[in-house]
Amino acid sequence: METGCEYVGGGVGSASFATVPIAAESSRLLSEVPAADSSNDASRLTVSSPCLAYDLLDHELRKEAKVELTEETAQRFDVRDGQRPITFVGWMIADADSQGGHDPRWTELTLYKTVTGKYVLEKVGRSDVFHAPSCRRRSKGVQVDSLEDAEGGGDEPVEERFVPCPDCRPSFDQEPVFVERDISSIAVYAEPEQMVDSLFRKDGDNMRYLSRVARELLDEAATSDEDVSRVVNSPADIT
Repeated sequence: METGCEYVGGGVGSASFATVPIAAESSRLLSEVPAADSSNDASRLTVSSPCLAYDLLDHELRKEAKVELTEETAQRFDVRDGQRPITFVGWMIADADSQGGHDPRWTELTLYKTVTGKYVLEKVGRSDVFHAPSCRRRSKGVQVDSLEDAEGGGDEPVEERFVPCPDCRPSFDQEPVFVERDISSIAVYAEPEQMVDSLFRKDGDNMRYLSRVARELLDEAATSDEDVSRVVNSPADIT
């Protein structure tokens, strides 16, 4: 798993969306989701703004996928904050994930902008790991009769879809088993500075940094959203 990107869960699940006309109901839908409190210290930048290092080739490729934020391209999205459904109208402006190689657990980040100008950050933890009923880690999973009955596997053989827990070492034909589930969370921010600041983490020396996934997310978002571009490209004051 990529260093500096935490695992938040596992399983299958994603946002769904449908193209709809922009209407007054979009404001009502968003009013049901609390925005980040700008008075909270965790929502404020501790430097005047982050200055990100871009991979120029990747940056040019992402420009080709630029999202046009117009009334015609607005969509209605249905996402989940844990088990709570959340609906809003807007645009998906960026996504990135930490999946690479043979990592059985990974994190996906998706950034949306609503028609009212708020930023919705979706974080989903996914996993291919499964456990035996006797495993102390089985609480992370959902019980199924067999791996063949698990959702989201498609037509691939179970040996290619799932990874046994290294502690309990269940067999692929064990019945029943516990398959790790998705864990999703949603955060809503009124300002781009708050959203960008939420992606920063601190290392053992209390130094702020962005994980690779967070950098990729902001890189892509900056190609479509002028406000995000302004924040991530502003010179940083590190004094």
